[in-house]
Amino acid sequence: MQQLAFEAAWDKTIAPIDRANIISLFQETVDKNEQDLVTVPIRQAVNHNEDLLVMVLIHNFSNADFPLTDIHASYTEADELIAELDFSFPQLNIRQKTSMPWTFIFPKVTWQKSPSFENGRLQVSKKKKN
Repeated sequence: MQQLAFEAAWDKTIAPIDRANIISLFQETVDKNEQDLVTVPIRQAVNHNEDLLVMVLIHNFSNADFPLTDIHASYTEADELIAELDFSFPQLNIRQKTSMPWTFIFPKVTWQKSPSFENGRLQVSKKKKN
């Protein structure tokens, strides 16, 4: 059975309204497991440093853990690439049959174009080895 988990720092600092929204989103999307790894948008914003923040709920429906190390993430809107970047979060492992919210931060230099914040989607995959 799929479980919702929060990374330790998130668990301590997340606002109650954000927690409730994530729990609701989890309940709405947990049964839509077309693939092993699915990201569901929560929120997108630009911070004071002009970084693009993309918060998603990551569903790991597989029977294997998914460490967030050596991954490639691309953010698109209406099938147009907005930003992409390689990430590695060695402290973060999304266990099998677990869903977890996470924020990906794309510095402005990684943007292909400015975001409109409509129909945003984040794709996450393991980096291909050369």
